Amino acid sequence: MPLQYFRSVIVLPFLCVLLLGATALPAELPPAAQEAMDRGVIAAKNQDYLLAIRFFADARKIAPAAPILFFNLGLAESKIAGRELRAMTWFGAYLAASPDAANAAAVKEQIKVLNVKNQGSLARLIQTAEDAAKQFGDPASYDRNSALGKVSQLWAKSGDLETAIQAADRILDDSIKGDAQARIVLTQAKTGDIAGAQQTANLIQHAESKNWAQSWIVMEQIKAGDTAGAIHTAGYIQDAIKRGWIQKEIASTQARAGDVVGALKTVDRIENAASKSQALGAVAEAQLATGNIPAALETASFIQDVAEKGGTLRLISAAQINAGNRAGAIQTANGIQHPWHKDRAQLPIIKALAEAGDIPAAIQTASHIQTADPKDWAQGEIAAAQAKTGDFAGALKTVDSIEQAALKNQARETIAKAQAIAGDIAGAKRTADSIPAHAPHHGLQASDWHRKGGALVAIAAAQAKAGDIEGARKTAGSLPEIKPADSVPVSGIWDYRSFAQYVIGKRQVLVGDIAGAQATAAAIVNGGFRGDALSDIANAQIRAGDIPGALRTADLMPENLKMMTRGNIAASLAKNNPGNVVVATPPAPPAPAVNQWIVKNGELLSGAIFLDLAAHLKSLPSDKPQEIFAGLHDAAERIADARQVITQMLKQQAQQSAKP
Repeated sequence: MPLQYFRSVIVLPFLCVLLLGATALPAELPPAAQEAMDRGVIAAKNQDYLLAIRFFADARKIAPAAPILFFNLGLAESKIAGRELRAMTWFGAYLAASPDAANAAAVKEQIKVLNVKNQGSLARLIQTAEDAAKQFGDPASYDRNSALGKVSQLWAKSGDLETAIQAADRILDDSIKGDAQARIVLTQAKTGDIAGAQQTANLIQHAESKNWAQSWIVMEQIKAGDTAGAIHTAGYIQDAIKRGWIQKEIASTQARAGDVVGALKTVDRIENAASKSQALGAVAEAQLATGNIPAALETASFIQDVAEKGGTLRLISAAQINAGNRAGAIQTANGIQHPWHKDRAQLPIIKALAEAGDIPAAIQTASHIQTADPKDWAQGEIAAAQAKTGDFAGALKTVDSIEQAALKNQARETIAKAQAIAGDIAGAKRTADSIPAHAPHHGLQASDWHRKGGALVAIAAAQAKAGDIEGARKTAGSLPEIKPADSVPVSGIWDYRSFAQYVIGKRQVLVGDIAGAQATAAAIVNGGFRGDALSDIANAQIRAGDIPGALRTADLMPENLKMMTRGNIAASLAKNNPGNVVVATPPAPPAPAVNQWIVKNGELLSGAIFLDLAAHLKSLPSDKPQEIFAGLHDAAERIADARQVITQMLKQQAQQSAKP
């Protein structure tokens, strides 16, 4: 088939049949993309497929959504041994982008050919891994049997269940053998072959493995909606605890589906007391989800386990509060016997009382809490309610009773924000100052840094809204500057100075002070916040008709925002001055259905295993059986996992294309 449909005379012999269905020229590419693709065609003609791939990839940078490039990449990748899966993903992207292409049927056929070829290669690789495992020495050794168990799982993942079962049967260790067989059962059940899974489960002699196998079958039956089958299979589980756990899962599923009667019947079958209590709790939760609080209370009354009952009653009490039944919530909470759950059940009640303005009742309720953690949370809720009503002195007094530093500082942040919104900037600053002031690299806990940072950003925002830009900038400047290298997520530290500056700039844009916003943006160190600030400015310039200014602003942005902004400029010009668009619209990205193939190509199929498997295998040590096996197993597992993902995506794509 020509790499460029009719625009090239180059034909890859094994794909000539695809040409028969091609009746239309592909869409024109931008000149630079066309030039790169033409070079790729020449490279392919000379059978330099790696170079061809490089040129086609260069063309995609310019025309990322062009179907012809997906097609050409698929063709080139298909000519390199070991890259069948990569070729399949590019062909998958092509079909997603051009589902009605005249050559779609032939492309699908070629995907099948590549799939079979890759399956054969994977089988040879797994067999090599199995041969390596047999070199471990003593047939009864743990290492050898463990390796053979892994091989059995590889055969199952590859779809060759018969060989997987045979491989498992060669394992001498009963526990490892049972585990391998159970995992084959799981693979069969996940593919919907419940009868086959049951047949394999019947082969298992190891009791614990057999119980797990039956449990996995039940879980897959539940997912498939086969409740009757799940109940029947659960009866085969010999371990009472495991059987109770799986019956609890069945009952939960029935209850969530609205079949409470059926769920309670399943609960009656549970012999294990703990599982029965958990199942009743799950049924009560499902009843709560439908708003049936009286039924949930009745179900909870049958729970025997004190902790499970306490947790369920706590959820019911919270639901009663949300429904406006404060008296009922208090009655339910007071009926809880488990201290931990009883204390935590008071929190929604206290919050409701405080938000309703009944601070004395909230304080009195909080006084009955025995454990420190919920007591501090309660005081925080009360302080927040007091601050919301403007009683800042009372709120700060309440905060003094909080013992835990993190919760104390969280409450102070809430109060400072309320003060700032109310216009009490001086008071807000005093409250913010009471939060530890050390910079993050001086040992400040990340949670405290967020509390102080959040408070000061709110203050700066309030100052900017009031027109005090200089004051807002000064507040932002009081926050430590976080260098880009310091802002890695693992540190738990956020660049609040840059965030505050972004908030100030946004306010300046809203009031039309573009020059001021530009000066603020220029001072932002964090690239993400600076880009967002510049984007706000550019959009305001576009709305005001200042296209030259918007273009200058766009040039200061990161590449992704620059492309987006130039697209907005082009759209504005097209709308307001048709026929005279002077800014080129950036190339549209691939559609989501197409992009998932491209993403999977990069996520799953990168690295030596997918780019040059032969070279990767040659790099394995030749004199260490364990290391050889580990390398072979890793390669086979990654290929098998990728095959499963790609096969599922192809199946979903076929189902979508079959829909009318």
